[in-house]
Amino acid sequence: MPDHGDWTPELTIVSTKTIGYLLNLDHRTGRHKAKWFYARGFSAEYDPPFLLALFAHGKPAHLAREFDTEFGRRYVYEGPLACPDGTSPPFRSVWQSSGTDERRFLVTAYPL
Repeated sequence: MPDHGDWTPELTIVSTKTIGYLLNLDHRTGRHKAKWFYARGFSAEYDPPFLLALFAHGKPAHLAREFDTEFGRRYVYEGPLACPDGTSPPFRSVWQSSGTDERRFLVTAYPL
């Protein structure tokens, strides 16, 4: 794989993961994460900063491990997350690719 420096071009985020889950205060399992993200200045009403922070977090330097699962290849990134409130707490994002599709789709993200 070519060296892309400080970014991973295969990362892909669908809105059901951000608006529908991670930033959804009414989601059964996502609401606790949403409260954490909102407390740091992120918002579902204006999610570009959230998307940019997640993409920036998934850089090669933060790749902690990768492994195969029954669903495909899983990639775990760990490192600081740049938040709108000026903090950079320790954070983990998990991405997954499947089959011959090299895109890495966001699975989940949460503070450490």
